Amino acid sequence: MPLIDQLLAAGVRVTLDEHNDKLGAKIRRGEIDKVPYTLVLGGKEAEAQAVSVRSRAKGDEGTQPFAQYLERLKIEIATRALPEKKAKV
Repeated sequence: MPLIDQLLAAGVRVTLDEHNDKLGAKIRRGEIDKVPYTLVLGGKEAEAQAVSVRSRAKGDEGTQPFAQYLERLKIEIATRALPEKKAKV
């Protein structure tokens, strides 16, 4: 089952950016639109069944196994928790 279908089945609002822009432009568009989480899935991540996570609160969170990320997201949705923001220096 594709990742987008798994996210939709879990009750997550999802959009897929299919523009022909470069990755940096897509990430920037998500930041401007104040998207809470941006998931990047390339060949390396697909092979490892993982996603590269960028959050609005913390920035780049690195690569995480998709199942682990989905469980975290389900908990945040169920508890209506806001992600912790990174500390300002």
